[in-house]
Amino acid sequence: MKKFSVFQKMNDNHKNTTKEGYKRVLIYCSSKDQLEETISSLPIIDGYWDAFDNLQKAIDAIKKGDYGIVFCESTPMNPADRDLVLAAHAKATHIQSFYSSRLTRNDVIASMWDLEDGYYFRYSREEQDAMTVALYSMFTEPSHIKWFSHMQGEFHAMREKVAREKTQTVLLTGASGTAKYTLAQIAHIRSMRRNNRFVFANCKTLAPLKVIKWGASEKSHFTRILRSMTNQAQGGTLYLHEIDHLDIEAQELIADFLNNELKVNTDKNLFNGIIICSTRVSIEDRLPGHICSPKLIQVLRRNVIKVPSLTEYHEDIELLAIEILKNYCVSLNIPEKVFTKAALKVICDHIWTRNLRELFDVIKHAVLISPNKRIAADAIIMHPVVDATDTHSDKLRKVRQALRDCKGNKRKAAKELHIAPKTLYAWMRDLGIPLDYK
Repeated sequence: MKKFSVFQKMNDNHKNTTKEGYKRVLIYCSSKDQLEETISSLPIIDGYWDAFDNLQKAIDAIKKGDYGIVFCESTPMNPADRDLVLAAHAKATHIQSFYSSRLTRNDVIASMWDLEDGYYFRYSREEQDAMTVALYSMFTEPSHIKWFSHMQGEFHAMREKVAREKTQTVLLTGASGTAKYTLAQIAHIRSMRRNNRFVFANCKTLAPLKVIKWGASEKSHFTRILRSMTNQAQGGTLYLHEIDHLDIEAQELIADFLNNELKVNTDKNLFNGIIICSTRVSIEDRLPGHICSPKLIQVLRRNVIKVPSLTEYHEDIELLAIEILKNYCVSLNIPEKVFTKAALKVICDHIWTRNLRELFDVIKHAVLISPNKRIAADAIIMHPVVDATDTHSDKLRKVRQALRDCKGNKRKAAKELHIAPKTLYAWMRDLGIPLDYK
């Protein structure tokens, strides 16, 4: 976020009254961390300002008070400066200066690391997740949607717990598609770490895991890669996605690295940031294919957030779809679109087993193929469709999903994706998907 310049003297009264030569200052940011950072960067005398992390309260304060200067943090998805200006204009106050700091979309870029040969992480690209961009603004204000309200409460409580106990690790548990990646990145953006990197380490591999003997050289190489990732994430966030995909040896190496080299969750911690891990199930559930190392459980069990599936909030689907559609249109800077009643019925009748990510993909595609404001029922396509706007990760996920749905049958998968079989083979080669994947 931008730093602000020095400004004139301010009022010494706390009740929004004025005194000759002085005016009170109103400051709005969408989170407490951003608010604290902004206040610390401003040469403001204590007691001469009012600070808000709730937009409606800031608007109400402008309507009731007499401010001379307004500072506002805004984003393309959450244009709070517009709302504050409208409130000030309606009140006809004598605001002398209005400063707006815009968080750009660069703030939602992730540095992507993928598993190479199923065992070693390799830096691959920088990527922006469209769902993170669209959903970010939905976390800036209290939500009437139960799923979002629940997650806002969970993250607020965890932020306070981490700050109070001075810990550096957080674990997200939830089924595939529950937006664990998006939630981790939004937590990064809404913190003081946002000016540093968000490093995404994907612990899932496409190739079947080969039996590997973890000798001294293999362990040393794996640890060097972990060191490179954490160095890149210093001051920011390292996110290990679905870490339960890794074999036990790799999990124990990560646990040893966090405990012995980084000394996380201790007074001697050497990592200036947060490490967020995610798993598909509770780390203590010993289910086939989901077993976690006891060493890793010991590191991660202190701070755990359970991310619920959409099936637990089925009554929220209609409101959730409408709100996602609205915010996705804002993120694209296009006129707002709306669902027809028939389209909403199709959405509400569907069982979203692939959770929030599946719902977002369906809405995203519907927006792209609907030329008019109203999105009709025939634009709600439930099977995976690869769009021109998809990132590498989006395309990979959709092709894999089609192959799984068709149990590896390439001709059927190609038909589901609306592409030629030759195109599917080319995509599988480019994406590194084995020919026997199913």
